[in-house]
Amino acid sequence: MIFKSDKWELDTERITVTNLENGRITAFHEDFIRYHLHYREEYSPELLQKVVNEGIVLQHLEDLAINVKDKIEEQKELLLNEDKAYLVALESGNLLEVGRIANAYKELAKESVYASMVYV
Repeated sequence: MIFKSDKWELDTERITVTNLENGRITAFHEDFIRYHLHYREEYSPELLQKVVNEGIVLQHLEDLAINVKDKIEEQKELLLNEDKAYLVALESGNLLEVGRIANAYKELAKESVYASMVYV
């Protein structure tokens, strides 16, 4: 779906924001941006149109990308610091186990962050 104002265009299929005055196209490649836009498109398209009309759509998506990545990392670190197996693997230098546990917690962190930041 395309949301458009005099100056901006948001394409939720291509996940791009176009400045119609200078033709500059900004593409977003993070899956969670796509999920967020499709969620908003279905449940509150008027909010997407509002950020386009106000000219803050690009800043909104850039801020979302930064904040989601930061929160996933913070949540993952909290989980890792409480996991005894991770701490033992880290101390013993077992990098394969460290990576395995860290990846599992990153996926777990994504679930909670997406629920509170992406699907809203």
